[in-house]
Amino acid sequence: MTRVHLVLVGIGGVLGALAAIVGGSGLPGEVAPDRDVMVAPLQLAAWIKDRHPGLRVIDVRPAHEFDEFHLPTAENAPLFEPAIVEADEAATVVVYAGEGASLASLEAKVRVGKGGGGRIHMLQGGLGAWVSEVLNPVLLPDASPAERAAFEKASALSRYFGGVPRRLDASEAAAYRAKKPAASIPRGRGC
Repeated sequence: MTRVHLVLVGIGGVLGALAAIVGGSGLPGEVAPDRDVMVAPLQLAAWIKDRHPGLRVIDVRPAHEFDEFHLPTAENAPLFEPAIVEADEAATVVVYAGEGASLASLEAKVRVGKGGGGRIHMLQGGLGAWVSEVLNPVLLPDASPAERAAFEKASALSRYFGGVPRRLDASEAAAYRAKKPAASIPRGRGC
C-alpha cells in the first residue's frame, strides 16, 4: 500500500469510529444507543396533558409552517435563524421538526443548562408521527388484547387533543393495510 492509501484507510477508520460514537449517519430517528433522546408521540401527549413540570416543546420549522399547525404548548424557534433556545437543567426539552432534520441540528438549536450538557429529547417520528399516533390512531379488527388496551389509552389522549380515533372493520382494514395512509399535517389548525 502506498502512503496515500494508508492515510485514507486511517481517516476512514477514524470517521467510522466517530460515526459509532455520535450515533451513525445522522439520519432522522437514528441516535447513539447510549443516549435516551427520543420521546414517543403518545408520551409527549401525556406530558402535555398532565402539564409535566418544566416541559418545553420547541418547533424548529419555519414560522409559516408553525403558524399552519403546531403541537400544543410549542414555541417556534426556526432552525436556520441565529437565536439559540436556552433552558435550565431542570427543564424537559422536546424538539421536533419536519422531514430531514437530524438530531445534531436540533441539539445545536437548544442549550440546556449552563454548560449546555442537559438532556434534549427529539420527537420520535416527528410531526407526522404525532398526527398518526395522537390525532388519528387506528385499531385493526384483529388487534391483540395488548394492542386494544394501548388503543384505548391512545384514544383518550387523541380525543383530548381534538383527534379522531378509528376502529376499522374488516374491509377498511384491508384497504388500510394495502395502502397505509401517510400522515398529512392539518393546515390552519394550530394549537
